[in-house]
Amino acid sequence: MKFLSVLFAVALLPAVVVGGKKKMKASEHLAKRLEGFWKGIDDIVGESSRDIRRNGDGTLFIKMYNTYLPTCGGTDAGVGMLPNATVSKGVVEGTLEIQCLNSDLVVPLPYRGELLESGIYNDRFYDLVVEPDHIFYLHKISK
Repeated sequence: MKFLSVLFAVALLPAVVVGGKKKMKASEHLAKRLEGFWKGIDDIVGESSRDIRRNGDGTLFIKMYNTYLPTCGGTDAGVGMLPNATVSKGVVEGTLEIQCLNSDLVVPLPYRGELLESGIYNDRFYDLVVEPDHIFYLHKISK
C-alpha cells in the first residue's frame, strides 16, 4: 500500500508542477513587449528616442531624449525621466520629468503611450507649447 501511495504521488508531480506555472498578466506581457530602445524623427521635435526598461514591481522606467523641445524655450534639447510608469489596459501612463539641457528648467508633464502594433509605439506628453494632441511615432530598433 505504501508503494502505491508513493507511485501515485510521483505520477501527480508533473501535473502539479505544470499546473502551478504562473500565467503572465496582460500588463506584464505588454511591458515585456515594450522593453527596448525606440527611435523616431518628428517635424516638431526632431530626433526622438525612448529607452524603456521593466522594473521589478511591474512598472516601467522610461528615459526619453528629444533634440528640440518647445517646453525648453524653443531652442533646447531635453531629456525626460519617468521612473515608474504604470501599464494598464494597453496604456502606459505617468508623469514625465523633462530636464532642459541648456538650463536648470525641469518641467513635469502628463505622459501617455500605446503600442500600436508590433514594433510601432506612439506616445505623447501634454506640452501645451506644442500642439496639445501631438503624437510621437517611434519604431523599436533593439531589445
